[in-house]
Amino acid sequence: HTSNPANLLPGDNITTVMTKFRDAIDTGNMTFFSRGDGSGTHSKEKELWAEIGIVAATRWTRQPDKYTETGQGMAATLLMTYEDVDGAHEGYTLVDRGTWLSFNNTYTSLNVLAESIVGEDRLLNPYGAIPVNPVLHPHVKYLSVCRFIGFLTSPYGQDLIDSYKKNNAVLFHSSFGVCDNTTSCSTIDDEIAIWTPFQAEYTGLTV
Repeated sequence: HTSNPANLLPGDNITTVMTKFRDAIDTGNMTFFSRGDGSGTHSKEKELWAEIGIVAATRWTRQPDKYTETGQGMAATLLMTYEDVDGAHEGYTLVDRGTWLSFNNTYTSLNVLAESIVGEDRLLNPYGAIPVNPVLHPHVKYLSVCRFIGFLTSPYGQDLIDSYKKNNAVLFHSSFGVCDNTTSCSTIDDEIAIWTPFQAEYTGLTV
C-alpha cells in the first residue's frame, strides 16, 4: 500500500500495527480486506484483533468501506485490496508470504508495510502434516502417509522446502526439530521419535 494512511512504521510490532489499523478504520481513513472464509489466515487475523479487544466483524458490521469480508481465498482477497488501492482508496490486508511473492510483481501499487520481526513469532503461519487415524478410518493407506511424512520431515525433504523459491525469493522455511526465535518450538520430542524411523529411506539424498 503506497499512501499508508494507518501510518505503519518499520519495526512496529503486531500489537502496534493492529492498534493503528483500528484507529484508522474508526476514523474512516482505510478499508481492511479480510478473507472471512474460516481459513488459517482468517483465524490468525481474528486472533490478532482479539488481542487488542476487537471483534472486527461485529465492530464494523455492514460497513464495507471500513471492513470487508471477501469470503474468498488469499489470491482473490489480495486482488480486491489491489483494486481498492489502485482506485485511490486505502486498502490493507493480511497476506501469507507465499501468495504475496507470487503476485507482488503484478500488484505494483501494493507494498509490504509490516512483517514478522526477529524474536516475535506471532505472524508465523506453520503448516503441518496430520495422518488420519487408521483405527477410525481403516480404509486409509496409513503406511503410505507415514512414508510421505517421513519424506517431508527428513533432511532431504526439509532441504527441498528451504530451497523452494518464487521470483527468486524463498517462500517457506523448514522447522521440523528446530526450536529458536524464528520458528518457536514447532516439534516436540515425541514427534521426532515417531517420524525419524520413516526418514531412513531418504538418507543420503541431496537437493
